[in-house]
Amino acid sequence: MNLIALQLKTSKNFEKNLHKLEKYIANSDKNSFILFPELFLTGYSYDRLDEAVAMTKKATKLLKIFSKNKTIAITMTTRKNGCYYNTLH
Repeated sequence: MNLIALQLKTSKNFEKNLHKLEKYIANSDKNSFILFPELFLTGYSYDRLDEAVAMTKKATKLLKIFSKNKTIAITMTTRKNGCYYNTLH
């Protein structure tokens, strides 16, 4: 198993970040454990929390596909009962 801990700059463009995430996952070996920086996809976008939650939903669907033969750890913004959370997936 390879442990890959990434330190990447987060862009304000959520889609760009998602494409970068896809690239790193696709280029990693099978059975890798890939750890992304905190809130890599959206950063601390306090003024765009609903957009961040929407990106979390989109990314979660993709991560389920990408995680075949790989373990991926990333925190993303979620919403429950009207409150926002930084959740590890």
